[in-house]
Amino acid sequence: MRLFVFIALILQSLLSANASDKPARRAPFYQEVNENHDIRFLNTGLVALQKRLDLIEQAQKQIEFEYFIVHADKSTRLLLQALVRKAKQGVKVRVLVDYLFVGTQITPFFIHELEKVGVQVRYYNPVPLASLPSVHYRNHRKLLSVDDQVALVGGRNLRDRYFDLHSEFNYIDRDMVVDGPIVKTIRASFDEFWNSSFSKALPRPKKPHLNDLVYRKGSRLEANRKYREDLFRWNKNEVEAQEFIIESKQDLALKQRVAAATNSDLKNLPGGNCNKLVFASDVPGVGAWAQDRNLRLSSEVTFEWMTSAKTEILKESAFVIINNQTKDLLQEILDRDVNIKIMTNSFYSTDLMLTTSIFFDRASKWIERGISFAAYSGDRMPNHEVFEDMVGESRWGIHSKSSLIDDESFMIGSLNFDPRSFNWSSELVLICYDEKLTGMLKESIEKRWDNSIELQTAESVAKHRFDRVGLLNRLGHYLIKFPASFLDHHL
Repeated sequence: MRLFVFIALILQSLLSANASDKPARRAPFYQEVNENHDIRFLNTGLVALQKRLDLIEQAQKQIEFEYFIVHADKSTRLLLQALVRKAKQGVKVRVLVDYLFVGTQITPFFIHELEKVGVQVRYYNPVPLASLPSVHYRNHRKLLSVDDQVALVGGRNLRDRYFDLHSEFNYIDRDMVVDGPIVKTIRASFDEFWNSSFSKALPRPKKPHLNDLVYRKGSRLEANRKYREDLFRWNKNEVEAQEFIIESKQDLALKQRVAAATNSDLKNLPGGNCNKLVFASDVPGVGAWAQDRNLRLSSEVTFEWMTSAKTEILKESAFVIINNQTKDLLQEILDRDVNIKIMTNSFYSTDLMLTTSIFFDRASKWIERGISFAAYSGDRMPNHEVFEDMVGESRWGIHSKSSLIDDESFMIGSLNFDPRSFNWSSELVLICYDEKLTGMLKESIEKRWDNSIELQTAESVAKHRFDRVGLLNRLGHYLIKFPASFLDHHL
């Protein structure tokens, strides 16, 4: 059901309005800081998981934790247990999660247990799936902030597949750790979302009692049966939530294994100093007014930054959909002979066929205009160390949202290059102006590009469209193709 809702969200986002005037910019949704910051890249999943655990452990005063997707699996157990330990030590811990894909995973039963030990939790926009159009407005931001000193931002959500721990499918993603003055602004933007009227704490469902009105209807036999079923389910949910935040032997073993595997990499994280940073975030909002371009700072700042390119734009994004909102921007950049290279997912590497179908149907046109594309192969990156017994020969897909221009500056954040990110989801981006750091990021992206399929002609698009894809997925593409083609004609 949620998959169909997500597809509906994407389709409606394709019809969103074009960008208009330059937005009014103010802290904490926008800030440019010309001071020294330490920047570190997290390019692999296990390292990204351990760095999160390390940052939580280092906290002395406060932790802000904000994510779009949180699944109740192995990696999330470790992270929530770490938050619980800090809350018990007196650290102020606040967790903000988007409701759409989290509400059935980290349920109010979990929230109740976390609140009992001092972890404050709120859902963003907890409306029913049928609440249109309100359900379209999601919080896609991803950040971890510690003591107003260090923040971690990027593309990863909280799920095993983001941390190289899934047996069937894993993401190639990227986060950035920033240490410096801009972290206070990032934290202040969290406060705006936390304190907004769209963020709410939901109570745990009341424990069933036989004298409840619902059990007084119908026959006594049927009422007793329903009561026993409801009580069993309620007790099961309570026990699962209680056990989830208590460290088991399996949790401890995995935690120790991850720490040992990442010890060397964490001591040698790629990075350095950045003396000019720009942070931009959308304003929290639900309703048509939230699409006002004055409030969509992440995309507006991104578009403005891209127009400053003189020679090259190199971009990787999980989803790439070019429509009326971005076609003039890209064409203007191409008309200045700027080289644009964009890497995204192939049909084999994607976990969302609709966006990939739209991308492939539009790629040829933009290749003719001068853009170079690469579709990720779906294979693990060379020399990418994983736990073979857990991951094996899983598929891999691009999930990072990273860009650079002119070997001078780069951007990392939660913003995909698609209309959903531009118009409906609340996003954040962080731009660093530094040639050395940009060179490090470029090297990482180019290695991923080398593990992709280059799409340089319309013929190559047709040739590689269904590489390694089974019959069912091919049929799925053609079922999607007709509405996608209709939208393409009207956008």
